[in-house]
Amino acid sequence: MQESLTTAQIAEAAAKSQLATEKAMRTAAEATSKLNIESAKKTREEAQTKVTEAAQKAAAVVQDAENKVMAAEAALTAKCSVEWEKRNKKVLKKLEKCKVLKSDLNMCKAEKKTLTAALKK
Repeated sequence: MQESLTTAQIAEAAAKSQLATEKAMRTAAEATSKLNIESAKKTREEAQTKVTEAAQKAAAVVQDAENKVMAAEAALTAKCSVEWEKRNKKVLKKLEKCKVLKSDLNMCKAEKKTLTAALKK
């Protein structure tokens, strides 16, 4: 009986030792997990900050490029409009002359119809 008691006590001591080891391992794993979670959160926040900064810089570059394009287009328009007006003066004069001639032609056609109708009577 003494031997059974000793064997039971040894088994109990071994089980308690195993339990203590497993508890210590679990505590260590939980601590490591908490550290990893905190590290991941910090890394995520840093990455988010970098992404936000990069997006802001990109937006500023895009805005600057758009401003330069608009300035170039405005300069080109101003330059072209001067040249267009120089070349266009002759064309506008010819168009005005054509309008007058077309009006005269229409008047002549109407007069012809009137005269033709008068001759038929």
